[in-house]
Amino acid sequence: MAVLHETFDWLKPSLLRNDDGKDFRQPEFFQPQLLKFETDEFMENFLAAASSPNGNVIKSFALALPESGEQLKLFQPGHGNFYLVCASLCCRIPGFPDRKVKSSDKESVFFVLRKFIGGAEYAWVGDDSKKTWQPLNGNPQDILEKEERLPLMSTVGSDGHTLLFGYLPVASRETYAVSPEKLVARTEPTDIRMEELQARFIHPLTERKISLSIGTGTPLTILEAAQNADAVDALKPEPPQGASRALTLSICLLLELWEFFEKYLPDVAISLRDNLTAPFQGDQAQDKSALITFLHEQKLQSGLRLDNALQQIARNYKALNQPDIDVIQLGFNAEYSLIGGTLNSVDMENVVKKALDKNLPGIEVPKIETGSEVSYSVRCVYERPHCELSARIVSQPSLKFQLASFFDPDAPVRPVRITLPTDVSIAGLRRYKKSVTFLISSSLQKKIDQITGNEKSLLTDDPKLADEGGGLAFMCSFSFHIIFIVAFFLLLIFMIILNFVFWWIAFFKICLSIPKKFLSG
Repeated sequence: MAVLHETFDWLKPSLLRNDDGKDFRQPEFFQPQLLKFETDEFMENFLAAASSPNGNVIKSFALALPESGEQLKLFQPGHGNFYLVCASLCCRIPGFPDRKVKSSDKESVFFVLRKFIGGAEYAWVGDDSKKTWQPLNGNPQDILEKEERLPLMSTVGSDGHTLLFGYLPVASRETYAVSPEKLVARTEPTDIRMEELQARFIHPLTERKISLSIGTGTPLTILEAAQNADAVDALKPEPPQGASRALTLSICLLLELWEFFEKYLPDVAISLRDNLTAPFQGDQAQDKSALITFLHEQKLQSGLRLDNALQQIARNYKALNQPDIDVIQLGFNAEYSLIGGTLNSVDMENVVKKALDKNLPGIEVPKIETGSEVSYSVRCVYERPHCELSARIVSQPSLKFQLASFFDPDAPVRPVRITLPTDVSIAGLRRYKKSVTFLISSSLQKKIDQITGNEKSLLTDDPKLADEGGGLAFMCSFSFHIIFIVAFFLLLIFMIILNFVFWWIAFFKICLSIPKKFLSG
């Protein structure tokens, strides 16, 4: 006697099928469907549409490929858009009746997000602390161990059939490490450690990007600019007391260099602090000894050797990290200035690179990519752990889609309306509550006091401003995207201007060069 085995399929929900039933010949009949909602009450809208006797209600939310031939693009909740994946699990017999999921037998349903690069399918796999996109190697029906499982819930539609649905996460803060060897469009792998060394120490010493009208019009390094500012201050009747800007910056850059060694070459940092002649152990002992020798050969303009300077920095590390410290009080004088000297930045990079671990650290990139080269899809999964035959049923992929970035020019925008004050007289503005508090230290207040202007003239009251005349004058709408760009440029401008007060630009940023295209780790 022949034994008939149960067979199942993931199908388009019955509420989304054509009334004439002819769509079962179309590929989309066997695909999970994507529904789009444009309000924060998307769950209420979905449940109401599923229970509505009018089948066209829920069909109005279904997504289809754009007629223009472009790829489907999904936007973020910040744009006001929300997406659900929806499907039915059916028995493969006439009428496609629902397959009941027996949770008592540990049966489960869920869906997975898949990524496509160049036609290859990838799965998001790993522990909570370390996840990455892994290739399916031509087996898209596989569910990899520790692949992220997204929940499916169920509801009963107006036709009595079960709808399985889940919220589609179109944005994520998660990142994963991409092996530098797998980054394309580069002649050699990216070493973020060397990028950090350049940003923290070498570039502030060597890059001439600051032009000043004081003393010279030629581009200067950060340290040279500080030295020029010190020269101007020296002409004032009362020159500033304590360490000069150039010396303070030099000490801070030496501190940055020692912190780099402490982070990536801890045994070298210990040698610099405790014993410059201590031997190293391990495979790269010779390279690390060569690095110590190189640091000993580098001289500052005063003749002080770089390794001895770093040793004093390391031994005073805690004190140098205290607020409002004067480096002169700790015994650092003009001998520690990095201006001039024989520091060879090119050789330093080469020597440090040889001493570093040959295993390059991964580069953290976002889980969700928004480029046109990458697309995504979802697959629904039915799992029966106690069944030997057909223990796992994986659906066909849904429509492929791209994920939009927050600043995508095609993205819709939520209406944001901010009512500005109507009474802008001093008496009127006084009534607004002071609900935002900034805590300013005494040292920061001293810096603020150095910025002088005509603040008091701004406090005079103009009687004309108190006469409102009633009604609205304008309703002006602004592009948030352009506002953000303007704010970013203003940030850079004020960073440069206020650098003449704080001298902080050497520690402002670290930029890593990462190619646009890369293979998944």
